[in-house]
Amino acid sequence: MLTTDDLFGGPLLPDPKIELPGAIPVPAWKNGPLPRIEFTIEMVGPYSVPAHAAARILDQDWYVALGHPQAWAMRPSDTKWHVLTGDKNGSYDSLALSWPVARHDGDLKTKAAVLLEKTTHHFAEAVNRRAVCLPRIEDVDYLSMDLRRVLANLDIGLCLTFHPTRRMVSELEIWRTCAALGLQFSPDGSFVYRVRGSELALFEVLPLGPVEKFSLGNVQAGVQHEGVSIGCSIPMCPNPEKAIEGALRTARAFCERIGGKATDDEGRFVDAAVAQSLIEQAQHANKLFEQAQLVPGSPEAVRLFSNNT
Repeated sequence: MLTTDDLFGGPLLPDPKIELPGAIPVPAWKNGPLPRIEFTIEMVGPYSVPAHAAARILDQDWYVALGHPQAWAMRPSDTKWHVLTGDKNGSYDSLALSWPVARHDGDLKTKAAVLLEKTTHHFAEAVNRRAVCLPRIEDVDYLSMDLRRVLANLDIGLCLTFHPTRRMVSELEIWRTCAALGLQFSPDGSFVYRVRGSELALFEVLPLGPVEKFSLGNVQAGVQHEGVSIGCSIPMCPNPEKAIEGALRTARAFCERIGGKATDDEGRFVDAAVAQSLIEQAQHANKLFEQAQLVPGSPEAVRLFSNNT
């Protein structure tokens, strides 16, 4: 079997001259309920809840009656929420349930929230707790409308396209250029720019033309592409400004190493003025998200937009 070294004539390594930064500021990731985008009910009280009692939330009768919630728990030694499991050993100091307010198969409304609160109240009483809602039930419809506005107005994307001068570019050359930039090959057949501290990609590189994914098999077969796209979804991007800067550097590296031109999603040639315009667009997008009380690439933004794709 051919190895990567066989295919490329040696190891694929980053080139310090063009390698993208490996450390940039990204939002801290957190588990747990997200009241900004989820109807959350915490079960509060002075006494610990035995794990075997809490695990009943996951039993078929309660789980269905509670509307298939995401269940969260914290043990006395925990400092962060974790997903409730069926573990029946020990006890919990904190329990919470959460439901997305806006999702592709229908939004949670006040009427449903009332039923969820009543059912959770019955469970909470059984474990000597009381149910506390966040946001308040009377605010659920307002939150739903707010999140719909966010989804409609902030589903923003970035896309650059590299077009080789000779009309086609070999996948082998693409792999070499992406490796030189420090991009990582993803199992889904793309190259991604990912930095320390984040599992999310800042952007991805995909082939143009009939072949939709990269693979070592394509390299071995000598597959040619019409170019590459370099893009990201701003809501899912942990640092849009650095993503656009990195995407511009990536496009420039392809142009310089392979030969060709880069265009934006409006078909404009990416010169200094267009590049500056794209950076300003990213800065403006950040302001829009700030006004919406969301951070691109945060758990809130990722869950919200993932639930509505």
